[in-house]
Amino acid sequence: MKKTSVLSVMCSALLTIGCMQKIGGTVFKTTVKDIKTGKGSIAVLAGSSDEQVLVMARYATEAFAKKTRFDVMSQEQIGKRISGYPFNIQGPYRSAYKKVAEDFSLTDVNKLRTLQQRLGVKYLYVIWNPLSLDSGLYETKSGIPIGNRYAMVYRNDEVSIIGQLFECPAMNEVGRTNGRYIVLKEKAGNFIVASAIFSHEEGMTYFFEKVADRVGKNTGMGK
Repeated sequence: MKKTSVLSVMCSALLTIGCMQKIGGTVFKTTVKDIKTGKGSIAVLAGSSDEQVLVMARYATEAFAKKTRFDVMSQEQIGKRISGYPFNIQGPYRSAYKKVAEDFSLTDVNKLRTLQQRLGVKYLYVIWNPLSLDSGLYETKSGIPIGNRYAMVYRNDEVSIIGQLFECPAMNEVGRTNGRYIVLKEKAGNFIVASAIFSHEEGMTYFFEKVADRVGKNTGMGK
């Protein structure tokens, strides 16, 4: 009688293992050589009246409170100080069809300066969501092939986030974001996802904690 090892049984039962990309693009980068450090306050401003951007601003606010030592202004406090918040503010992009065409010279800094005067914070991080894409179905050969079964068929949501960090009250831009988080919506085929983001809530938390962590390190205000 032929003996079958435990290892061979495990291998025959094993499916293709894959890791999905969680984020892409530029989460945060500085645009000046030196950023002033020290204690201070920060506010996250939604750059659009879109409800989804306001939700993002809430997640970003929570991330800064968790990852930095800044005095973080809540979205409720911002709403009390700025009548009608949130509303549309011209952001740093020309268009957003399949891809965000960034142009950081287009931001309405004068309007932001007026809003910042009502907030009185040291740093202002403004975010926009110019594009959200359903990737459709993709098939890839990534992962570990078992026999001839290698296909990973999946469908993603790709959510773009573009933002700017301003040092106040001069409203000097000191950092930028032009990235995205990726949510695995559905999958098919013989594979197990070892690492992925499975909800927009998870995606926003993951993305903005990365942003806050990098801002904290660059300003000397990280935890």
